Amino acid sequence: YDGLVEQLGGAPTPATGFSVGMESTLLAMEKEGVEIPAEPGPDAYICSIGPEANLEAALLATELREANLVVEFDYEGRSLKAQMKQANKMNARFAIILGDDELAQNSARIREMATSEETTVSRDNLFKKLT
Repeated sequence: YDGLVEQLGGAPTPATGFSVGMESTLLAMEKEGVEIPAEPGPDAYICSIGPEANLEAALLATELREANLVVEFDYEGRSLKAQMKQANKMNARFAIILGDDELAQNSARIREMATSEETTVSRDNLFKKLT
């Protein structure tokens, strides 16, 4: 590491260093039986069906993010099935489903991903249901 500080614009400084490779660390952890926790998923994944619901999903995502929830939603206009697969793949706690029926009723369907339990809640009670 001699010369490193100088390469970065500092004065010539003698140095020593130490580095552990990520792969070596992971292999050692595996050998010792240390479980690596899964990365936590978002609090919610908003699934939208149709252009009006897509706009509402973006607005809802912003609102929930401002309330300190981690929220993702579909940017690609995929099918509901594909969106639900993505919510599952991301390990989301909840999927929020918005379509024409939900927009007309000022509501949303919420599916708890771990249990597949689904309920319909009014838009006003949505945040309460997620926390």
